[in-house]
Amino acid sequence: MDNKKIKIAVFGDAILDLFSYYTSPRQSPEASVPIITKQKEDYFAGGAALLATKLHELGIRVDFYSQIGNDSNGKILKSKVKDLNVFDYSKLKYKTTVKERIIVDDIYYLRKDDEEFQAPFRKSIIETFKKKASSYDAVIFSDYAKGFLSKNLFSDILEVSLKKDVITFLDPNVKNKFDFKKIDYFKPNFNESVEFSKKKKIPEILRYLSKTFSTIPVITLGEAGSVSIENNKIIYSKKYKSKTVDTSGSGDIFFAYFVYSILNNNSLLQSLNYSSKEASKHVKYFGFNKKW
Repeated sequence: MDNKKIKIAVFGDAILDLFSYYTSPRQSPEASVPIITKQKEDYFAGGAALLATKLHELGIRVDFYSQIGNDSNGKILKSKVKDLNVFDYSKLKYKTTVKERIIVDDIYYLRKDDEEFQAPFRKSIIETFKKKASSYDAVIFSDYAKGFLSKNLFSDILEVSLKKDVITFLDPNVKNKFDFKKIDYFKPNFNESVEFSKKKKIPEILRYLSKTFSTIPVITLGEAGSVSIENNKIIYSKKYKSKTVDTSGSGDIFFAYFVYSILNNNSLLQSLNYSSKEASKHVKYFGFNKKW
């Protein structure tokens, strides 16, 4: 399949990821705490926006359905997704979701989240999607449980996708236990897969998810790679050793390369290996969208 001809829809929570870098030259004389001095800030598209931008970088045409605030952080986030065809369904006073990661002397010190949960205009989303559904080769859901994807919106989009015979992918969130049946590819991480299946061993988890949801489950395992099931056979990716500095966004990077590989008609095992390898490169650094 020619990448330029592949067109997809991504539905999910747009997040602005902020990396703030500090040095700590000395301790405070007032209390036993370090004094930190800011050196720089880096902004990136995060959440579903990271997934969408990475797919675009891989040469796929992307329609991104989400909500981005009209505040100053929203302006920054919009600049990060300007190359995408963005359908913004945020309400007038919607506040852009921001995840700030604070790094002190090259050590990940803490994360600060600034978020507001507000449901978008579901009817408008469905109306737009119905008009465009036939043009998509795939529909991808990326759920960060920040308010964009509701149970009804998810089921409505999935129903239309099934009628149009569009392949579907889901990166789920345990806070939103939607009806996942008939999703083609279901990508939780290991802890999420345990929560969804109530099983603890990988073969049991995969067989349960595959049978219960009539889906192909793809589980990310961190440094151990990824695993799936095909014809009742458990398939493990290769393990790619990497010095881990920051795992932020690694699941989105894996998911983007996995979707890309499947849509280019690669096998399940080839797709697991490819996406696991690319995700292992990502964790070597702080921040996203690097040219490695």
